[in-house]
Amino acid sequence: MPSKLGAHFNNVSIIAFLLLFKHMASMNAHIEGTLIMVWNAESGWKHALMDSLHKWISPQTYSCSLCQLTYGLAGPRAAWKEFLESLNRPVIFYHRDEFSASGINGDFPGEYPFVLELQDAKWEVLLGPGDLGQMDGLDALLKSLGEKLLPDGGID
Repeated sequence: MPSKLGAHFNNVSIIAFLLLFKHMASMNAHIEGTLIMVWNAESGWKHALMDSLHKWISPQTYSCSLCQLTYGLAGPRAAWKEFLESLNRPVIFYHRDEFSASGINGDFPGEYPFVLELQDAKWEVLLGPGDLGQMDGLDALLKSLGEKLLPDGGID
């Protein structure tokens, strides 16, 4: 019959292994150059409906600049979709609550939204909430991301 100490050690070992695996999976499940876009919004259809109404009724007080830049009332803007397709790299979108639960670790801004890129096995912030909040439209976002991500320097 195993001792209590042995059973405790096995449980601790299993927990330590699971935590290590979760950390490794959060890094290794993505290939170099993967982008993560994190919205300043919660997930779920109720939140989506309320966010759409908020953007329509009072866009100046809506808190997700990334959402405002890339989405209209009916869905993603055509130029945004085309740009994402041109990147030839994985792009993952998270809402705040989903990102918090994702297990992805790094030195991220304390506020949302932001854009990350996996560089040298570390998540780097490409655009933070301040950068996104200062952009005056989708063209500015596309130009900024293009300069950072595309070999030809981006969109004219």
